[in-house]
Amino acid sequence: MADEKKDVVEEVKEDLAEAAEEVAEKVEETVEEVKEAVEEAVETVDEAAEEAEAEVEEAVEEDAAEETETTEEAEEATEETEEAEETAEETEEAPAEEEKKEKVPVKTHELIKDIEESQKKEVADFKVGDTIVVSAKIVEGNRERIQKF
Repeated sequence: MADEKKDVVEEVKEDLAEAAEEVAEKVEETVEEVKEAVEEAVETVDEAAEEAEAEVEEAVEEDAAEETETTEEAEEATEETEEAEETAEETEEAPAEEEKKEKVPVKTHELIKDIEESQKKEVADFKVGDTIVVSAKIVEGNRERIQKF
């Protein structure tokens, strides 16, 4: 019986050793697969980073070009304004500029008057001592009512 136990123990040890070897082989295979997957992922990320960097550089160049154009346009407009001011000072057309400034408020004033006239409502004549009922629309939440006072 002691020999049988020794034999069983030996068989179990051999089985465990074989199982351990199989597990070690599978672990090594899995490690290799993970390494390959990581390398592929790193390559993909590197490619994406390069593409993104190229796109960013392109966008920066476009923005710089647009900014340069805008700056040049602003400088040209400033130069034109300065030239116009110098010309106006030289030819002494200041009264003409004042007339232009005066016309703008008059037109605006006329527009305001027209709008006010179009919004006026006819109101009944009333005098001191008359009783007048004024109605106001009151909104409370989703309810509406007319309040007279």
